Amino acid sequence: MSIQASASEIEQSFHDMESGAEAEHISMGSYEADITSAVELNNVRAHFKVSNRLHGARFSYVLYEEGFLKVRKQKGKNLIQDHYLSLRFLSSKPKITRIIAKRTAYTALGLAAVGIVSVLLSLITPWVEFFRLTAMLFGVGTAGAFLMFLYLTHERVHFYTAAGGCEVLRLMGSVDSYRKVRAIVPAICRAIDDAQANNPNDRAVFLREAMHEHYRLQRARVISKNACGNATRRILSEF
Repeated sequence: MSIQASASEIEQSFHDMESGAEAEHISMGSYEADITSAVELNNVRAHFKVSNRLHGARFSYVLYEEGFLKVRKQKGKNLIQDHYLSLRFLSSKPKITRIIAKRTAYTALGLAAVGIVSVLLSLITPWVEFFRLTAMLFGVGTAGAFLMFLYLTHERVHFYTAAGGCEVLRLMGSVDSYRKVRAIVPAICRAIDDAQANNPNDRAVFLREAMHEHYRLQRARVISKNACGNATRRILSEF
């Protein structure tokens, strides 16, 4: 009973502090002021760029020696994401999901087979023009289905917070970029391990800092309010 009460008090105190912090950040006009004003990010550890042409997106990942990762996503001339992650709050064990659009691949193969049959029929039947036109139509359909297969097939790498289990970073590699994405993952994992060396030994202190980080990520629109709430409840269960 007392543990539950203390957890509720902790949660309420964080809500009060974060409400005040949010008002302060709005007046500053920057969701990242609490990071860049407290830590000078001058030493670049590594810089990665990924162009996902199939999805029309460009990604930039900058690792800093100070233990931060800057994430930027652009689509055309539009800036979609531009934020910082404090790596010491992340888990260095990401999860990988692979999506292979099998149905689309089968559709492409089926259309290609029918197109080949149409070509053969145009050679042995008197309806040459008809089957030539049919072959052309199925050829276009095959090309479209194959492009859709390439678009839908991808590999995702998910990074979560160590305390809270909230997804805060997702790297996506399609056919034209998955090799580059795979090359980035080990560098981020090593940087996370190095950053975690700066965490306090006192678990309670770290959990409070982790809660602050989740609220910051919510204000920066990196995670949703619902995701932040679920993560902070998991952290509170550890007190």
